Amino acid sequence: MSHHVFELNFHTPDLGGATSESTPIRGLESFGSIVTIATLIGATNGTLDVYVQSLMGDDQWWDCIHYPQLAAGFNQIVYIQNLIRFGAQGPTATGPTLFPALAANAAVFGNIGSALRFVAVSGAGTTAGADIELKVLADTEFDQ
Repeated sequence: MSHHVFELNFHTPDLGGATSESTPIRGLESFGSIVTIATLIGATNGTLDVYVQSLMGDDQWWDCIHYPQLAAGFNQIVYIQNLIRFGAQGPTATGPTLFPALAANAAVFGNIGSALRFVAVSGAGTTAGADIELKVLADTEFDQ
């Protein structure tokens, strides 16, 4: 078994009411479970919703994590979340592509696709985004 660390740095939207996505972390097909470590900070003058989405298939992104909404100017906070490729949980409303819908402070198990990315939605009044980071620790390989 080998250990892999992937990192993603992203600047959230600088305008209120905007949605943007990061470049993805790719190459997750061979991992059965991963640990995500997100370092988040609030935007200036507006709330910030941050999601992690998973690429399922060739071009369909789906919500897998929605962190608690950050108030304007919120100090840095770190969230750690395990994700597994195969898992059972009840039906969960998620949003595709750039229409995230997963409830705040929630994660969807059994939702590791081939890539992960950030999606950020800035609240009204946002005048400057924030620099956030996602680390993915992957070390459980499985046979496909």
